[in-house]
Amino acid sequence: MNVTYQDSYLQCLIQYHAVERHRSRNKTTESTPKPKTYSYEYYVKVSGETVKVCKTAYINLHSVSKKRVERLQKLLVQDKLQKDQRGRSAGSRHNVIPGDIFLSIHDFMKSIPVHEVHYSDTKKYYFTSNLNMKILHNMFITKNPQSGVKYDFFVRYMHENFNIGFGQPRVPRKRRFTKVRSTKHNTKR
Repeated sequence: MNVTYQDSYLQCLIQYHAVERHRSRNKTTESTPKPKTYSYEYYVKVSGETVKVCKTAYINLHSVSKKRVERLQKLLVQDKLQKDQRGRSAGSRHNVIPGDIFLSIHDFMKSIPVHEVHYSDTKKYYFTSNLNMKILHNMFITKNPQSGVKYDFFVRYMHENFNIGFGQPRVPRKRRFTKVRSTKHNTKR
């Protein structure tokens, strides 16, 4: 379930109202907490009915943290529901790889000649035997110096998106069964 939907569900089970009576404080300084503005009531759904519970029970029954409940309380008073922003900020994340990098790697791989295996049920392609991952990565960086693609990412992208090996494809050996083997095999049954 999405975090936004969870927050919406949890928020609808919290009600707030203004504090009925404020007590006067003799000494108010910055270190003393401000008087409470709102009072909160917490509910859980049991067999289709809403039952009032304490804050600790609400937290434990829904397996949420105290900080999350306090955040939902503040949003409830403001009449807001904050959407989940995790993974949305492309500008502030340093490990986000732009889509044009993927396209440039893909185009680079398509430009290198490959050999196809003829003796296999699946289509498998091979680079020539003088290439390896390190050489391919260096060729890519030479062709695209502004990309800054690291070797580990390049290797991972290759394995996930291309079914290409290195070296010459091996020709499978034909199985040769002699009559002696077949007769011994048949006699054991």
